[in-house]
Amino acid sequence: MGYSATKAQGLAAPPHLFAFVVVLLTSVVSDRLQSRSIPIIVHASLALLGYMLLALAPTLHLSSTAQYLCIYPITAGFFSAVTTVIVWTVNNQQSEEGRGSNVALLNVIGQLGPLVSQVPPPKPRNHSFDSRLYRWAYDSTLTLISRIIRKGMLCAPASWRWWYSWLQC
Repeated sequence: MGYSATKAQGLAAPPHLFAFVVVLLTSVVSDRLQSRSIPIIVHASLALLGYMLLALAPTLHLSSTAQYLCIYPITAGFFSAVTTVIVWTVNNQQSEEGRGSNVALLNVIGQLGPLVSQVPPPKPRNHSFDSRLYRWAYDSTLTLISRIIRKGMLCAPASWRWWYSWLQC
């Protein structure tokens, strides 16, 4: 975008500071609601909206300021959803061994993302197409859909979720 390294780093700080405050507020709200799925759905939706706007920025002719503002819901939504998923995973186990193994498994699977993201995507034919943004939007959509399904399964009557009982350890 033509900014110097110092200015670019200065512009990177406010969205992350905003995300930090949102993560703290999310933890308080999710504890008061005694629910982790609702904040995950809300924040995954925010991240999805930000990624979609950023991916469609050339089509919508968004200015660089508008594109920069899209980073705020992305960082706030993504960081809040991830931290809430970690807390939810830890709190879902009754034993200490289960909590420890869940944290280890979650971190191992979570650290595969940086390995996969190092593989460059194929060169697009259309230069306005950025496949990474579409991949992020796709991942956010999958997260949102899986959380909605999970919430629906937990709220459904027991007679409807007999097929889901094998996942309840």
